[in-house]
Amino acid sequence: MRSIQIPYVAIYGGRDELLPVWQSAQVTRRALHHAGNPDATVVVFPQGDHRIQVASADSFASGYLDLLVD
Repeated sequence: MRSIQIPYVAIYGGRDELLPVWQSAQVTRRALHHAGNPDATVVVFPQGDHRIQVASADSFASGYLDLLVD
């Protein structure tokens, strides 16, 4: 990640039980910043799980599909 120079989006679900979300997002941000990548985005959807879905609503986290379209 420290050498990625192309547009890059990292998406995490805040309720992902498979990895340490907030730590992973921070590591990703630091690596992309170190690379000097001007077009890198790291987004955490706090209510999303590993698939960025909200279990109680049986749908994607609010804003997720809009982010993909953008």
